[in-house]
Amino acid sequence: MDGVSLVAKRGYDTQEAAEQYSRCRPTWSREVIDIVIDKLNLSKNSENCSTKYDIVELGAGTGMATMKMLEALNKNVHFLATEPISAFLAKLKATLPHVDTLQCSASDIKLPDNCVKAVVAFQCVHWFATQEAFREIYRVLVPGGAFVFVWNVRNVSVPWLKTFDDMMYEPRPPELRDIHRWKEPLAALGPSFFTEAKEEIHKETKELRLRGDRQTILDYVSSMSYISCLPPPERERLLGKFLQFLNTHPDVKGKQMISIPFNTEIYWCYKVS
Repeated sequence: MDGVSLVAKRGYDTQEAAEQYSRCRPTWSREVIDIVIDKLNLSKNSENCSTKYDIVELGAGTGMATMKMLEALNKNVHFLATEPISAFLAKLKATLPHVDTLQCSASDIKLPDNCVKAVVAFQCVHWFATQEAFREIYRVLVPGGAFVFVWNVRNVSVPWLKTFDDMMYEPRPPELRDIHRWKEPLAALGPSFFTEAKEEIHKETKELRLRGDRQTILDYVSSMSYISCLPPPERERLLGKFLQFLNTHPDVKGKQMISIPFNTEIYWCYKVS
């Protein structure tokens, strides 16, 4: 499918990868979901009654955020979950069989112009941080429509986790090393497309922790697309380095259960009327 990274295709498009992703990634707190819904400004665009969908989620993955959004939203809200990777979309459909879905990329949203009140994206804008995708989001949004995008990020103020985080970035392809690389292409569109993006950092809570034994942590590492797509010998060699780190670093060695804390970054802007 056009607009989909080869790393994502190779790393995620298997049933095993979809199951692992759902099992090993941190979830989203209700407080974060409530902030996201507030920024969508759905009531402001309530007069746009001709729209088929109130919210379109891009890169919905296996449905982790989708489920949290649907639990918090009014039941009358029309929601569409989109995802380009077949295995992830199959997992989402199996988990949430009553949700409307569409297989498409952010750069080719198969919907009419000016037909959506809000677009959301969780943990995925780094995959499509291009002017092409942002123009496509602009195209489908109604005037004044919201674009809200969110990441859970490891809290690297924890000393041992900073080293762990650096290790995770080493094998990353250059285009995936900065989740904030969206800023330049979005700004380059100019002020006639979107309002200036605003930001809110939601600090870690108990819900924003990945907690488990060493295998749980290694499974989390393996759930990264750029690691899961490696040839098995290379992947096992890399995971061995992470296991050695967990077994030897003074802050985590000897611990049966290890906790990785996360913060959540929330960004939002609006289509210029």
